[in-house]
Amino acid sequence: MAVSARKVQNKRDSNGVLTGKPGTVYDVNIKYNAPDGKKTYSKKGFATKKEAAQHEAEMKTKLQNPTYTPVTGAGGKQTLKEYLEEWVENHGKANLRPSTFASYKGNIKNHIVPYIGHVQLKQVSPAMLDNLFKQLFDKGLSSSSVRYVQRVLSVSLEHARKYHYIETNPARDIITKFGKQGKTPEPYTVEQMQQFMGNVIGTEWEMPVVLAGMYGLRISEILGLRTTNINLDNLS
Repeated sequence: MAVSARKVQNKRDSNGVLTGKPGTVYDVNIKYNAPDGKKTYSKKGFATKKEAAQHEAEMKTKLQNPTYTPVTGAGGKQTLKEYLEEWVENHGKANLRPSTFASYKGNIKNHIVPYIGHVQLKQVSPAMLDNLFKQLFDKGLSSSSVRYVQRVLSVSLEHARKYHYIETNPARDIITKFGKQGKTPEPYTVEQMQQFMGNVIGTEWEMPVVLAGMYGLRISEILGLRTTNINLDNLS
């Protein structure tokens, strides 16, 4: 039988949190023929029999495709915290600007890990992410801030799917609707900018204001600048 019930002493709830109560979980085990011989695919710990049966049906279809590669066990056993911290270091330093890298790390540390970092990577679900976003809204974060958290999760979990750590990207199937952003403020006029810059000359705010006014940099981008960003060979 591909779906089997199993008693556990400490069952997790829909958010992946241990309840401290006994219960029944359901495991999926499928034997299939691969190009290099017979193999067995397993995924354990579904909260309901319906979820396990749906996953069984999906996997039977996928495993009939000879080009399909099942998830790897090592990646799937990681917690979301372990995966995200490893991912942002490996991916971020090589592919993101310093300011974006710092922003990704900050969002992972402050807005993801405290809520669902303990959940196993393979157990993260769309419902769990929707609940996370609700908690962040309730905490007072703006729509743009919560949307940024969703972006970090979407990118990182898509990479986990490509690595075959997880079957699907749960961030693709969320139902949270992010409200429209507020009206974009009118840019300063030349006269307003001249007055603003005149008020900060000789203060610690002079350079940030000059960079923001002349190059349109956001505050996070200004704070993320390093001496390595300066092209000393082309200074005139």
